Amino acid sequence: MLSCKKEGGTQNAGSIYPEQAVGMDNNGKYTIADEKALATAWEAKVEGKAKLTAFEIVKGTTEGDVAEDFYMLVARTEDGTAKVASLLELRGNKFYFGSEDHKGSESYLLVICRGECDGGCLPAVRKKDGVKHLICSSCADCEKNEIETH
Repeated sequence: MLSCKKEGGTQNAGSIYPEQAVGMDNNGKYTIADEKALATAWEAKVEGKAKLTAFEIVKGTTEGDVAEDFYMLVARTEDGTAKVASLLELRGNKFYFGSEDHKGSESYLLVICRGECDGGCLPAVRKKDGVKHLICSSCADCEKNEIETH
């Protein structure tokens, strides 16, 4: 998950590319390949450089046109005020970053859901016109921010 590029004799770490496996599906038990590298990369992208904890791969069902299974990687800020998520694709028994609208790209979408809602300000997935989109809970106090990351 961590990519190092040698430029001018130095190594720059911190890029997580969609081509590298994020985790594994071991008969329904999901594991994350390198949580520390993932936390470092995502924390650098989150506004305020918040510390992220509780990384987990979750399976759910899309909202919208068609109910379809999806996987996403979710973490929360240490203070619990925000959730951060990205869509995952399961290929064989490995999870990779990506979504139908970012295939072939070296980037993926990170969504931050921040706010106070009775049911929680949580990431979710809606399928519209055949494409999965990350969304946040639909309540007035749930704010969504999107970040394209590498």
